[in-house]
Amino acid sequence: MNEVQPPARPGSGRRPSIFPQRPYAIALLAFFSLVGLALGIYALRVNPRDGIVPESSLLETSGKLSVMKEYLYGVRFGLVGIAEKFDYSDKTGDIATVRAALEGLSIQTVTVRYAPQTHTALDSKYAYHNVWALTVDNREIRTYAQSAAAWGSDNRIGPWVGLFFTVGGVLLAWVAFWSFFRRKL
Repeated sequence: MNEVQPPARPGSGRRPSIFPQRPYAIALLAFFSLVGLALGIYALRVNPRDGIVPESSLLETSGKLSVMKEYLYGVRFGLVGIAEKFDYSDKTGDIATVRAALEGLSIQTVTVRYAPQTHTALDSKYAYHNVWALTVDNREIRTYAQSAAAWGSDNRIGPWVGLFFTVGGVLLAWVAFWSFFRRKL
């Protein structure tokens, strides 16, 4: 009586069901519904101000550019005579302008306002300071206000992602629940 029906073939007259019949498929649905709910709840808790360093805590230094390396998510650079390494992330916005301003600057003065905390990158052995404001030869390239606004704007996607995963998790849980009880009937 509880035979598992083979999938409907085109033109057979039977409509395929959205409810899986096999126990492992139901278990997978239940698992992914929990994962979706967990990711959704986590993403819903993202505050747009997370990660933005208060302007009063920023440090400032100046020097000539010694090295610059572009990478997928920004620009890393160092200044002559300064031990710290700096990272201008694309999350702080307008990365093209920053790259253009820093290219070929071996003789120009660069002033950075940066976070006192460092972070290490997976692809590098160095610890970097996030740059929040950049000035090249007394010309402001990025201000703290611009960088903080871009960072917050990037974080505002969190609630939408959270809503997507939460709704998806609830729908998967519903399908798993009804598949389980439908199988028992």
